[in-house]
Amino acid sequence: MVAHLAMVAYPLRAAVLRRSLYTELRGRPLALLVATLTVLAASAAGFLSEGLPRFLVETGQWHLVVPSAIFGVSLNLVAWLFWTAVAYGIGRFLLQGQGSLRDLLAATGLAYAPGLVQVLAFLTHPNYPVEFTLLMALKATAPTWIALAMVQAVRQTLRMGTVAAAIASIGWLGTAVMIIIGNLQQALRYGVFPPLPGAG
Repeated sequence: MVAHLAMVAYPLRAAVLRRSLYTELRGRPLALLVATLTVLAASAAGFLSEGLPRFLVETGQWHLVVPSAIFGVSLNLVAWLFWTAVAYGIGRFLLQGQGSLRDLLAATGLAYAPGLVQVLAFLTHPNYPVEFTLLMALKATAPTWIALAMVQAVRQTLRMGTVAAAIASIGWLGTAVMIIIGNLQQALRYGVFPPLPGAG
């Protein structure tokens, strides 16, 4: 019972890059369930910060909100499975790492925990300079934090060096770079400090 309760803290420990977590994950079937729930929660937070505001501001088509949320979350689940399989293939067979695919799935799923901070973006108002800056900071922080957590997860689970883990985690690192570039382009398009309501 105590061990099951301790699993609730797994996402938090993954977010703060605790190395000891990944030793505990080995051979624990329930860890994969917690990891899956973490991916689902982080995906939902991403939709609240990005997808839902787009519907509210741009389309107003409320009947598409639920299908779009389901599609977005499902896409993130597929991406998690795909990039974990890629990381396992690179790390295990090309870079001589050691560990199981199940354990790596649990580790990388928990490494999505930093994505939960995206829900804070839903509370910001992009028309105000300070809140717009906070929004951009959150959008840059979440993918970077996730990428760092992924490298740590791969490193500890497959028992390899940091450089090797970064190579195996190329999918998440590349995704983080693309997201950050996209956010910078958005910030430049609208200006770092958009005009206040009623200004002009």
